[in-house]
Amino acid sequence: MEEKEKLQDTTVQSTKKGMHILVRCALIAIVVISLCTFVSGIMIYNANQEKIKELEGQIDDRQEQVDELNFWLDSPIDFEYIVRFAREKLGLHFPDETIFHKD
Repeated sequence: MEEKEKLQDTTVQSTKKGMHILVRCALIAIVVISLCTFVSGIMIYNANQEKIKELEGQIDDRQEQVDELNFWLDSPIDFEYIVRFAREKLGLHFPDETIFHKD
């Protein structure tokens, strides 16, 4: 009888040890998968932040262009407007005008 009980105790203990190892492996796998997911999420977040900064820079550039175009639209079409437009957009000047260039 004692041998049977010892055999059963040994079997139960080995089964418990097997379960403990299985649980530990499962927990380790969950932790590793969670870490990989977390790191991947951080990398995606950083990439998106860089993209946002780039797009905000483009928005600022476009806003400057819009402001310039609105300036031209809001200006009255008179002699000064025509002269300014000819100088800035067409590169023209008066015949007796002296032009200085910056290097």
